[in-house]
This record gives sequence, structure tokens and C-alpha cells, in this order.
Amino acid sequence: MNTVFVSSFNHGSLHGIAEIVNLIEGEFRRFGFKTVSCRTLPEDIDDGDLLIIVDEFSEPLVVGALGTFRANHPGVMLVCVLTEFFSPGNWARPPSLNSFKQPYQSLLFDNLLYVFCFLRGRFRLFTGLRCKPPGFVNYLLGTLGLMWLTLQKIRHPRTPVVRLRSFHERAYLWFRALGLQSMTGIFDFYLALHPDVASEALATALKTTPDAIHTLLVPPPVVEKAKLLNSNLKFGIDFSGSLSSYRKRTIRKIVKVLSRLSPGGRFAHYMVRGFDDSKIKLLLSYNPPQSNTWRYSSPMRIIGAIKRGQIPVVCEKFGDHPAEDLALLFPADLKEAQSVVTTLVFDRSRYVDSAWEKLLKYRELTDENNRKIIRKLRDAQDRRRIGTYTSCQSTQVPSVGQSQ
Repeated sequence: MNTVFVSSFNHGSLHGIAEIVNLIEGEFRRFGFKTVSCRTLPEDIDDGDLLIIVDEFSEPLVVGALGTFRANHPGVMLVCVLTEFFSPGNWARPPSLNSFKQPYQSLLFDNLLYVFCFLRGRFRLFTGLRCKPPGFVNYLLGTLGLMWLTLQKIRHPRTPVVRLRSFHERAYLWFRALGLQSMTGIFDFYLALHPDVASEALATALKTTPDAIHTLLVPPPVVEKAKLLNSNLKFGIDFSGSLSSYRKRTIRKIVKVLSRLSPGGRFAHYMVRGFDDSKIKLLLSYNPPQSNTWRYSSPMRIIGAIKRGQIPVVCEKFGDHPAEDLALLFPADLKEAQSVVTTLVFDRSRYVDSAWEKLLKYRELTDENNRKIIRKLRDAQDRRRIGTYTSCQSTQVPSVGQSQ
């Protein structure tokens, strides 16, 4: 039996990707593979083995190391796990990840960032990078952006006009997009953790087609119905992840509503925990989008809440992933919200009955989808072992609420 190596050498730590690594290793073990987790590129890997890497290619040295590894191990199957949504460049801004604004929004700021990154020489460090350097229009907009920031700082010296953290995050995501574009020809197989990650824009950037990016559905936990909810959890809400300004506003809003609707008008249980924190004390796990322009669901967070015995709560469903059916949609109408809160406080068995049926359907859908993908990967692995690997077509993710 061939071995599956899951390497995190391109990440500083497992913080933020631990759940992804556990998901990948668990699914491959479930389908009969032997898995090995490593923090470096494995040296004892054999032809026919799989090397799986979660995308993060913002550093040119990482790109170079993978290129060298590919040249030295032509018989190894390289698999990339795609986790972010690719945003193609246009006339107003460079390519990036998780950027959903219109081309005319933040023109001055983004092009200031564009020129800044170019002057740092990042373009020249990426081997085989297919990205044009900033032209005259980008330089002009970037200069105007710098002038605007300077003027605002003069007028309001005590007000931070642009947060350095925001600037750093945009630069980081842009570098990640550039690094991802430079990986063409290195990976043999792509796995996405969300159907919309396998977009036409990303496929074009990788010089492939959307059908070549296979969507692995996040598997649900194996749990008995009686243990679907942790009976020791208090009625309260928690949140994990980075606290953006939009998330702070939405969290305050839902806490305010719960305070008005909860028995006795008292709702004091609220906390923010680390993404990998296992110390769960509260019943509800809230999953708001990162910003008001974010337009995708978070299946990893939904399934993670269920694994912890919590109820995943969302205020909007995007209809883009089957796991959304497992989340509780918190109503905007106060009367409907009152009914939901009353059920969760006094009659949790009603929620459990409904959630259990949805969980069984999702588990069946996940098993069928992921089994087909693993089978395709195993076939591709066999073809590479005998030197006849060719591109393969992906398994399409079933529509929400439908089974194959």
C-alpha cells in the first residue's frame, strides 16, 4: 500500500490549518491509505506515494523548494489542497484571494499596495511568474493613493487612516495569489474544500479547467443521536477566528437580540475562543462572514461546531454547500427568533430530531462524493506509478439538498 504524506513545511505552524490537516488525514485513512504527517518535505518518499500540501505559497523559497522536489521525485504524486477563493486581477487591481469588492472600490489604496509590492522586488523572486508589472495607470493611482493618505494624516494626525494590519493582510493575500499562480506544472491533482474555490478564474490562473479541481466535502462526525448535543453546554454563544470590524458588529447585534429574547432578559454567556481551542462551554457556535462583501459559506466551521457538540448558527445561507443544511438559520424576525430561542432553551430534543435527519443525509452524500474522488486519485496514482499519468476529470459536487 502506498503512503500519503501530509506536509505543512510551507506553514509556520499548524495554527489555522490543524482542522484541515486532520480532515485530510482522516479521510484518506478511512479509505484505506496509510498517512504520515510531517513538517518538512519528506526525504524517504517513494515513487507512487502521495504528497499533500495545503496551499500557502507566499514565499518564493517555498515555490523554489517545491520545484526542486518535483524535479527530483517525478514518480511522486503531488496534491494541492486549495482553501481560499481566487480573485483575478483586472484593470484596477492585481490578483488576490478572498477579495470580493468591485473594481472601482479602494482604487487608490489597492494600487498603492500594488506599487509597494512591485518595488519590493517580489515579482522578480517568483520563478515563472505570469504577472505583468504595474503599468503607468497603476503607478499613477498608487501615487494618488499615497498623496491622499498623506493629506488625511495631516488633517487628522491622531486618527489612524489606514491600519497597518489591514495593509499587511492585503499584501499577504496578494503574495499568496502570486505564489499560487506560479505553481503551474508542479501539482498533479487539486482538492478544494469548497465548491466555489474551483472557479473558472482559478482554473485559468493554474492553466487548467474547473473540472480538474476536485471538491472534497467536509465529513460529518460519527456520533450517536443521543450525543449529538453536549448536554453540559450552557445556553450562550461563542465565536472563533479573526475579529474583523464587520464580525464585531454582527456579533454585538445577535448578542443584543438574544439578550432581549432569552428567559428573564438575561444573556450573559458570550465568548471569543481560539480557532483550535477545544475548551467549549457554550451551546451556540456563531459563524458570521468576514465582511459584508463575503459571499460564501464556511463548511469547516459548521462541521467543527457539530463535532464539539454545539449548534452551528448562521444569519445567512448562501446555498453553495450541502453542509449549510446542518446550520441553524437565526431568523431576522423577532417573533420567529423568540420561537427558536425558546426551543433551544426548553426543548432541545426538537432540534436534535431535525438535525439528526439532516446529518444522516449529509453523511450519505459526503461518503458517495469523497469515495469517487479518492477512487479517481488512486487511479491517477497508479497511472503515475507506471509512467502513464494523464489529466483526469473531477467529480462534480452535488447540488445543495440533492444526492447523486
